[in-house]
Amino acid sequence: MGIENMRTYRHPNVLRAIKNKEIYLDPETHTFWRTEPGINVVSPWVMEHTGNEPCVWCFKVLWGLFGLLPSPALDCYKIVVRPRTIIELMALNKLQVDMGLSCKCGCELREEVNANYGGYFYTRSLDEGLSVKKLVKDHVGKVISPDIPVFLKRGCTEIEHRYGPSDKWQMQPGQEELEKKLESLFDDSFRRSGTQQPQGLKKEIIESWMYFAHSRGDMSYLEFTKGRLLYPSYVTY
Repeated sequence: MGIENMRTYRHPNVLRAIKNKEIYLDPETHTFWRTEPGINVVSPWVMEHTGNEPCVWCFKVLWGLFGLLPSPALDCYKIVVRPRTIIELMALNKLQVDMGLSCKCGCELREEVNANYGGYFYTRSLDEGLSVKKLVKDHVGKVISPDIPVFLKRGCTEIEHRYGPSDKWQMQPGQEELEKKLESLFDDSFRRSGTQQPQGLKKEIIESWMYFAHSRGDMSYLEFTKGRLLYPSYVTY
């Protein structure tokens, strides 16, 4: 039996998401809706100029609920920037605002990512990714430091860990038909990610970066607190 015959309404992951009050089946439209379609206020990321990325659809539905390697991920290429200190992260945040590209930056909380900080620029093809990587690398080198790692990757880290090297990714037989079916079963809010963060939220996310830096021993955050420690030093003996 091919994946085109996969259960959708009563897929085990769908039932679990309903039980956890993450989604619900609307009685009028007979489509699944998100219970919390608003802005994520607990995210460590400051988003800039985003709007057309199908991240929620890919990560929450196609991959998260149905275990698919999302077809949009095949065309998703990200330029990754690895700031080494909170000072470099703050400089990258300003650079992302100024460059006007779809991007985000913040603290890496994921266990599978071997870094404290990250910046990401989104593109929709390999050619565009290579072109933007050169642009980003030039700007980062001139404005922040030429020693900061800048590289291009395909799709989400979590998906690559699940499905293996991204240069070998392929859609499964019947997947195109299944994805079309799922599009008709899930509300459009799953395919919209264009809500902009309010400036007040961005400010508070950036403030949280200072506490993260302290927890990682990156004391360069003192440059932004006028030398004030966020927590008092120990009494030692």
